[in-house]
Amino acid sequence: MLCETLDQVEDELSGLPNKPEPSMTLDRMFPPQADRISTVEGYDLKRLDSLRHITYIAGNGAMEIRLKRRPKDGSDVAQFSKPGADGRSISDICPKLAAKNL
Repeated sequence: MLCETLDQVEDELSGLPNKPEPSMTLDRMFPPQADRISTVEGYDLKRLDSLRHITYIAGNGAMEIRLKRRPKDGSDVAQFSKPGADGRSISDICPKLAAKNL
C-alpha cells in the first residue's frame, strides 16, 4: 500500500516518468525496491532502504522516515514519525534506534 500510494502521488505531482533505474538522476521519489527491504533482527520491524532515506515500519503500524546522513546543521535525522495503534513509536519498539540509524 505504501509503495502504491507513493507511486500515485509522484505520478500526479512530479510530471516525471515512473521508470526507476540504477542510474536514476530524476527528481522523483520511488518506493524501495524489493531487494532493499529487510527485517530488523529481534524486533517486529521492517527496514526499507532508498537512496537518501531509511523507512522503518513496525507491526503496530508505527512508521518513521529518516535521512541516511545527519544534516550538517546537526538537526535530527527523523523527517517523519508516527506512533502505532498502541501509541508506541519506532524508538519505543527498538530503543537502539533512538539515537542512530541501523
